Amino acid sequence: KLTSSILLSTLFSIQLFAISSQTHTHANVGDKKTSATTTIRVESAEELGIFKIKNTVKAVIFDLDGTIVNSERAWQIGTQYMLAKHGVPPLRKEEHDKLYSTFGIPPNDWAKMAHEMFKPSVDLATLQADISVCSHHLGKEAFDLVPGFDRFCSLLKAVGIKCGIASNANQAHFDRMIDLMGIKPHVGEHAYTTTMLG
Repeated sequence: KLTSSILLSTLFSIQLFAISSQTHTHANVGDKKTSATTTIRVESAEELGIFKIKNTVKAVIFDLDGTIVNSERAWQIGTQYMLAKHGVPPLRKEEHDKLYSTFGIPPNDWAKMAHEMFKPSVDLATLQADISVCSHHLGKEAFDLVPGFDRFCSLLKAVGIKCGIASNANQAHFDRMIDLMGIKPHVGEHAYTTTMLG
């Protein structure tokens, strides 16, 4: 997660200049060798860096929540709705700050912490099940894809670097985000959760 965040912040910082670069691919057609040229417009010095790493980096693997998708706001809306549904009164500031300072931990662990803090009207298993789908009623507008992600993946693909996603998110949430945010075309089959990996 940290590595992908650094890559993103580096590649999407201040735009400096625009240049053009070309990549060449070759294919054999019968006995004749043909050459195809694809022009890729590089918009900044940071984007040019992708061409410098293409021979050493084979793939870039991103985390999902908090890295390429800003889902913290949706998570807070969804979890507060779910806690209120189970009899928990509005959170005081110190409760809110303590609870949401843990954003990014597995949903079941978060639900366990919330259950211990607030003693809701349902058992832990029920709260965990509800928390795992707490943001499913929210639409795409509740989430933000990191600016430039589509462009970054397109440039990586252009130089032969594969993209993937790995996350500890709940499988249902993960699958929904991949489809909702249009991430699937960039990663193809390389989308994994810890559940899938065992």
